[in-house]
Amino acid sequence: MAAIAINCDAESKQGLQLVAAAAGLSAAASFAPTEGAPTAIASDGKPTRGLNPVARFIAGSTAKGVAANLLGASPEEQAAVSEWLTYCNTELSGVVTDKKLFQVNEHLKTRTFLTLERLTLADLMVFNRLSGPTAALPVAQTDQLCNLIRWFDMIQRSEAAKSLFPVLKITKPRLDTSPLQSVQPTEAAPSKSSSSTSTKEAQAPAAGKAGKGGDRKSDATSAGATPAAVAAATKAAAEGEAAAGGKAKKEKKEKKEKPAPPPAEEASVRMADIRVGTITKVWRHPNAEALYCEEIDLGEDKPRTVVSGLVKFVPEDQMLNRRVVVVCNLKPAKMRDVMSYGMVLCAANEAHDHVEPLAPPEGVPNGERVVFEGFEGEPEEVLNPKKKVWEKISPDLVTDASGVAKYKQAAFMTTKGPCTSKLANGSVN
Repeated sequence: MAAIAINCDAESKQGLQLVAAAAGLSAAASFAPTEGAPTAIASDGKPTRGLNPVARFIAGSTAKGVAANLLGASPEEQAAVSEWLTYCNTELSGVVTDKKLFQVNEHLKTRTFLTLERLTLADLMVFNRLSGPTAALPVAQTDQLCNLIRWFDMIQRSEAAKSLFPVLKITKPRLDTSPLQSVQPTEAAPSKSSSSTSTKEAQAPAAGKAGKGGDRKSDATSAGATPAAVAAATKAAAEGEAAAGGKAKKEKKEKKEKPAPPPAEEASVRMADIRVGTITKVWRHPNAEALYCEEIDLGEDKPRTVVSGLVKFVPEDQMLNRRVVVVCNLKPAKMRDVMSYGMVLCAANEAHDHVEPLAPPEGVPNGERVVFEGFEGEPEEVLNPKKKVWEKISPDLVTDASGVAKYKQAAFMTTKGPCTSKLANGSVN
């Protein structure tokens, strides 16, 4: 079996080891510590980067049947698993609140596993993320989170988990074993009219059935029909009844339940399409003194027109050919009669009298998407302005003491390193 080299931090290692064990690849996977995003190197030297992509890579490297069980055997199953992986990396990142635990508990109310009717990659990754919070639950909450406790205990006793981690002693919900009070059913006396009606209705179908079956057989025998004719008539009647019975069984067959979607995802930077670009043309807005109009090369068929309020902060000659970071999936907006198809991200100090566009590292190609550790996944096609998605994301965009741009604790990362600003400890928008 081909070796898989994995570089990751300690927290990610625990989850990825669990995936490797479930996939039967513990012997093939080797782990080395790193502070960056998890990376898997296959035997051909090709890297896979990011926690979810690496987990999928490990699960997909095993036997075909095992991989299908973990990742999903159909596009619908794969989508359900993928949704929960994204939920795990976004909604369950950082400190896991009681609210999140109760959401997962409610989801598991009518389910054995998170997505499908078997253990999947989603169960393994969420189990790893919730192992600490679940073990620390106070006794008073175990009754309220009984579905989560039941699911967690089941996963930790699986062969994959037992091979790596000690079974946690968790307080299980108390079971009420008090005997149920016996209640005798009461029957209402049927009325005279309803009794007579029921008797007639009961007799009618029986008579009709006898008439139909008797007529068919008597027709075949009364006129001196041959045994072949009688057999043919009997066979036709039997086939009719069998067909009717088969149809009834088919109608009674229950439809297979579709995989349930996870709880609604909260707004996060995963939804934003943030890319690196170069300003190839800049001019003053014809109708607004404080605005620039720019054409920005974002690796697309043609440059995008973007309007920015940077006249007071950056001279026009410093805007031309400047490397910038752009939000590309905001809904296009008309700004003083000029359509803008994106937003240049800038760092600003608290007084907002010093503003500077974020700078990508040297060598990053135009159009490369900026990624965030722990928030992997495809961006939304357009950020819904009615749901105020960007307004919910932007308060967590900052620069740290070194000037590195971050969303919460995750850096704006490219293949050449993080995006930065000369403005430390500022806000980004």
